[in-house]
Amino acid sequence: MNFYGVSQFKGAQLAELSSIKNNIVSLHLGGMPVKDEDLKTIGEFVNLRDLNLTFTKINGEGLKYLSGLQHLRQISLSGTGIHINRLRPLAQLKNLRSVSLWNTSIDNKDMASLKNSFPRVSFDLGYKGDTVVAVLAPPVIDIDEEKRVFDQSLSVVLKSPVSAAKIRYTTDGSEPDSISSPLYKKPINIDQSLIIKARAFLPDWISSKTVSVSFYKNSIKADSIYLTTLPEQKFVADARNGNAFTDQLLGTADAGAANWIGYKLNDFAAFLLFKKAVVINSITFGTLIDVSRTIFPPAEIQVWGGADSGSLKLLATVKPAQPTVRQPPYITGIKCILPSQPVKMIKLVAKRVLKIPVLKNPVPNEQQASKQQLKAKSANKQQQPKAPKSKRPKANPAGVIYFDEILLN
Repeated sequence: MNFYGVSQFKGAQLAELSSIKNNIVSLHLGGMPVKDEDLKTIGEFVNLRDLNLTFTKINGEGLKYLSGLQHLRQISLSGTGIHINRLRPLAQLKNLRSVSLWNTSIDNKDMASLKNSFPRVSFDLGYKGDTVVAVLAPPVIDIDEEKRVFDQSLSVVLKSPVSAAKIRYTTDGSEPDSISSPLYKKPINIDQSLIIKARAFLPDWISSKTVSVSFYKNSIKADSIYLTTLPEQKFVADARNGNAFTDQLLGTADAGAANWIGYKLNDFAAFLLFKKAVVINSITFGTLIDVSRTIFPPAEIQVWGGADSGSLKLLATVKPAQPTVRQPPYITGIKCILPSQPVKMIKLVAKRVLKIPVLKNPVPNEQQASKQQLKAKSANKQQQPKAPKSKRPKANPAGVIYFDEILLN
C-alpha cells in the first residue's frame, strides 16, 4: 500500500486502515510527514513484511511499537533522524533481513556494533562514492508540500543519498553545472518566489538528473474571497466558494491531481476583500498548462481594485503568451504587476482562450526525421491521388483554465 500527497497526509489515515490491518503486507510512506507516534498504529499491522519510512519525520523513539511485527523482513529508515541506540527494538524481529540507513547519523564505524546486535540483518548505509562508478541519484529537496507557499521566508534543505556527492543548485531557473553553480553547504534561505534546481556531482560518476521545486511567496492574505462565476461542475465542491485559491496547497503537473480548479464553460471571476486597506504590488496565478487536454493559459487577465465595488478601477491587464508547440504538461505562475496604491477590494477576471491555436509538433531529431520521411514516401507510392472533398472546417474548442493558488505580495 502506497501513500501519496504530502499535504493531504494525516496520521489518522493510518488508523482508518484498522479494518484491513491483517491484510497489509507492504506499506510505503516515503516522504510523508509520519511521526514516531504514528508507528503505534503501524505496529498493529501484524502481517507487514515491507515498511518504507524513507525521509519521514521519525527519530526512532517509536520503533518500540514495531516489536510485534514478527513477519517484517525489510524496513527503510533512510533520510530520517534515527541513531544507532534507537534501533534496539528491531532486534526482537526474528525475520528482519534488511535495514536501509543511508543519509542518517549511522555510518561505517557503527557496523561492528550493528552486526553484533543483528547477526542476520544486512544494513545498507548507501554508497560512499570512492570505488563505484554509476549514475548518481538526484538530490532530494526536503520540504513538505504545504510549505512550498510561504509568507515571509523559508529555509530549504537539500540531501543526497550518496554521502560523498556534491550538490550544486540554482535559483534563477538555469540548469546547475559542476563549476559555476553555487555549492550547497547549508540550508538555502529564500524570501521571494523562485525555482530551486539541484544536481549531484562526484568525480568519476555520471552526474544526476536535475530536480526542481517551485516556491511561492504569499505575504498578503485576503480576509475573504467569493466567486462570481463557477468552475466546471466537478470542481464546484473542491473550490469551497473560492477558498481553494488561498489555502496554500499547490497542484502537480497533472490535471487529475488535487488542488486544481478548472474553468471550462465560464471565464474565471472573483472578488478579494480586505478589512483594512492593503498595498498589493503583484498578484500571481498558479496555472497548469496541458495542451493535450486543451488546458491553456488565459487569453487575458484583468485586475481591478478600489475601496469598494463602486470605486473599482482597472489596475492591470496581462495577456499571457500562448503555447505554439505540443509539449508535456507544466506549471507556471502568471504574474500581474500592480501600481502602488491602497485597496480594500480586488476584482479578478481571467478570460478563456476562445479559439485554441494550431500547435506544431516538436522538432524531431535527425533519426526521427529520416524515419518520418521514409514513411511518408512509402505512403505516397501506395496511394493514388484523389479528388479533394469539400468539408466544413471544425470549430476549434475554447481553452480550459486551471488555477490552484492566487498569490498576493
